[in-house]
Amino acid sequence: MYAIGVNPWVWASPVDDEALARLIPRIASFGFDAVELPIEQPGDWDPVRTRDLLAAHGLAAAGVCAVTPPGRDLVDATPAVVESTVAYLMGCVASAAAVGAPCVGGPVYASVGRTWRMSAAARVACYADFRRALAPVADRAGEVGVTIGVEALNRYETSVVNTVEQTIEAIDGLPDSVGIMIDTYHMNIEEADPYAALALAGPHIKHVQVSGTDRGSPGADHFDWPRFFTVLRGTGYRGAVCIESFTAENETIATAASIWRPLAPSQDRLAVDGLRYLRKVVA
Repeated sequence: MYAIGVNPWVWASPVDDEALARLIPRIASFGFDAVELPIEQPGDWDPVRTRDLLAAHGLAAAGVCAVTPPGRDLVDATPAVVESTVAYLMGCVASAAAVGAPCVGGPVYASVGRTWRMSAAARVACYADFRRALAPVADRAGEVGVTIGVEALNRYETSVVNTVEQTIEAIDGLPDSVGIMIDTYHMNIEEADPYAALALAGPHIKHVQVSGTDRGSPGADHFDWPRFFTVLRGTGYRGAVCIESFTAENETIATAASIWRPLAPSQDRLAVDGLRYLRKVVA
């Protein structure tokens, strides 16, 4: 049985101490097992306080989500930008270790929304730059028992890494502390066969995010969830599976995630309906 988690972005942004104090008790009351913890800005939430709050409500820290707005880039960027991004990711690793989260996941290579054309040779060079920049973060993560899950995004949000195959190429040569974070929303757009792509990712999977194909509840969409979980079990992954969606009521997060309409009768329903469906499919 997979632990089922949820990202507080379903209800709020930024996810700070105040938001977590309000949402963690509700998330626990809904029956979730775990919580993803995004870090939009360093210091948004205190890791020790959050660890204790999660423990008090019987929840685990499923992972820390690295957030890459404009200016957080490891490739095609100035040395100063790369340096500041490395420092941010080091902070994410430290927070994950302190809160007890096993993974830092996200599009850690470039800011969301940046796209540019690359020749085959330019892509090889881009991935080499990425590996060089991420290497000290990967080493530190390994030292403190945290992994890094590199997330492929759809073509409208990045041109750097869109598929599992590209992600494997990008991380090739990095330590075992670096692997893949699966996100079914992006896989549904980019993978010709998302289930074959999941199997290919198998040995590298560090964390799994799920949502409906419209970013709503898993199960209220056309994705073949029973097939997905059959393949996921076959990979040997036994970590948490977390619902990631966003509220349309917060202008900043709605604009960033292109959420232009409500995706469920309420955000609570989005989370609870998804949880109930995933429990049924996993069982």
